[in-house]
Amino acid sequence: LKDFFNQAASHADSSETGESFFEKATHKWIFVHELGHWWRACQKQKVSHFDEEMGANRIAVAYWRKEDSSFMNWQLTIFEGFVSHFPNPVPLGFSKEKYLNDNYNTIGDSPAYTWYQAEMIIEAYNEKPTLTFKNAIKNSGNLSH
Repeated sequence: LKDFFNQAASHADSSETGESFFEKATHKWIFVHELGHWWRACQKQKVSHFDEEMGANRIAVAYWRKEDSSFMNWQLTIFEGFVSHFPNPVPLGFSKEKYLNDNYNTIGDSPAYTWYQAEMIIEAYNEKPTLTFKNAIKNSGNLSH
């Protein structure tokens, strides 16, 4: 894991260390993403793995876009780098939603999972209309927001 964060930091910014990258990723991004899962669980939602991850990512994107847009833009650059660095794990002819739902338990903490998270975050960031944090929370189970 240490190598992962050191390598990610080396691609992110010349002033970034593996430790500072880890701090930003875990204490900022991942914390809000996981709070999104908690909020959705409080709503007692039963959704697919893909929809669950996408919902938590929408909440995190909307939160950081409002709270600290420079951090969100930095994260977006990182996630775009992940998508370009890790191969698309979805076999030809499969939708990314179905493939993740069918293989969620076997993908685990792999490059495929990193690709999926990054791809969903980029998609959430680029959705139109732009989802506000209030609406991301209010409509956390409604993917059509």
